[in-house]
Amino acid sequence: MNNTQDDNIRWDKLEEKLNESASDEAAGSDLTSEEQSVFLIFKKIRARLKPVDVQKSFPLEEGWTSLKERIEAAEGLQKGKLRSLRIFRYAAAAVLVIGVSGAAWWLITTRSDDANKKTIAKTKTEIHQKAELSPSDNVQIVMADGSKVDVDNHPKTITEANGVAIKTADGAVQYTAPAETSTQEVSYNSLIVPRGRRHQIILPDGTKVWLNSASKLSFPTVFAGKSREVQLDGEGYFDVKKDMTKPFVVQTTEAKVAVLGTAFNVNTFDKKITLENGSVKVTAHEQDVLLNPGEQANASGNLKKAFVNVKDVTAWKDGSIFLDNVTLAEIATVLERSFDYDFSFASPSVGLQRFTLGMKTPETLEEVLNNLRLLAPQLKFSVDGRKVLVSLEKE
Repeated sequence: MNNTQDDNIRWDKLEEKLNESASDEAAGSDLTSEEQSVFLIFKKIRARLKPVDVQKSFPLEEGWTSLKERIEAAEGLQKGKLRSLRIFRYAAAAVLVIGVSGAAWWLITTRSDDANKKTIAKTKTEIHQKAELSPSDNVQIVMADGSKVDVDNHPKTITEANGVAIKTADGAVQYTAPAETSTQEVSYNSLIVPRGRRHQIILPDGTKVWLNSASKLSFPTVFAGKSREVQLDGEGYFDVKKDMTKPFVVQTTEAKVAVLGTAFNVNTFDKKITLENGSVKVTAHEQDVLLNPGEQANASGNLKKAFVNVKDVTAWKDGSIFLDNVTLAEIATVLERSFDYDFSFASPSVGLQRFTLGMKTPETLEEVLNNLRLLAPQLKFSVDGRKVLVSLEKE
């Protein structure tokens, strides 16, 4: 097998490790982080398949090529135009054994064989798209006096009373403090990003923050004290300007994250802090934990940490989606924030089905729903205005 440049994955090495993993618990330990992600998902696929269906060898690269061609043909797409969807690539070996719909179905649920056959026999789910996929609100700055500035219609520069200049350009808000800040009056601003939007802000110290949809960052317009403290509600990725004399602190309702200079992601929706590089100290529930690169702290209960794929966690920065083994209800929550829609389910059981979904910069909700439909043809999405009802086709 020839290695491709796709995701820089050594397919022959991965195939070898997958074939070893059934009897060797240490198999896969020398793979790259990207290969580890594929390795773990393939192991999940193999665990779900019946023993009679599992081949001794996983033809990964050929499987991905075959699957792309079949999906393109089914969707009437020009060859090579299929948008990258990681779950299909990772499920390629299973596809060669039981087919496109079968592989998706085994990944999603463990229903009876009869139910599986009925579901696999179904083709496309009708999607009623009746609304424009545009955000309902604009990004806003809340000034110290409580007034609000619409960033999208913002003049090029605003100068506050304490001399701080606020500029908007190229999708970012930039704060610039005057040269002398020790005697400056400290005032606080907030940047509010509504559902369906993302935005970047450069703080007075040069720290860059990417805010995800439905998020709010509150911060002083001048970092005049012994620390640089901000408050986050939602999700943000921080690339902190190094300053050994002033720790940078992110406060949330559940935790406090303290750093000197590093890059990390804070998600208050899931109460998780993920470190990309440098080091951070997370404090929550009267507990402390130090994170190393590639680790994630979970502050939803007793503070604990685990290794994660940071690229997947921070995929939202570029408008991408990667969700690993989550329920449809959890996916819907992310889509509500990302595209400014409200989801509901015909029955609670519909939202309990589990998926692994990855998409590169989907521009519309319809793109995501179409890919979910490919994974599970039994799903039906009825869109009315900005409301989406998810149900199952009658069998």
